[in-house]
Amino acid sequence: MAAIKIQSLNDIVAAYLKTINVSEAFVSEWVAKVEQEGDVIASLDRLLLPAAEQLYPEKKFDKSQKISGFKLTWLSFGGAELHPGQKLEAEFLGKLKEKRFDPAPEYKMQKMIPQPLEMPRLHWSNRKN
Repeated sequence: MAAIKIQSLNDIVAAYLKTINVSEAFVSEWVAKVEQEGDVIASLDRLLLPAAEQLYPEKKFDKSQKISGFKLTWLSFGGAELHPGQKLEAEFLGKLKEKRFDPAPEYKMQKMIPQPLEMPRLHWSNRKN
């Protein structure tokens, strides 16, 4: 098992960017954006939110669903290799939308309608004596 030694905020941001296959060239830029906040991972996710909202404009999904759907689509489509920048152009966004994964919809609980049970009928000719 690999061990990661975290010595600074740069290490955390670099590891996060590595998980989504984004170049380490963005580390200093992303570190500057998250330095002020307490929860580093949540603030890194918020940096992905504008791109996730472009990919999932529907209001029915919450922010975490949009971000996780964006990450999954981004990784499976090879987004970082094809588009290393942060701002998504319309053409590339269209390609991502074609391949996007939709988060599972909310399930709804409702009362189960009673269904009649039919017992199998045995015919007298099937009986064993």
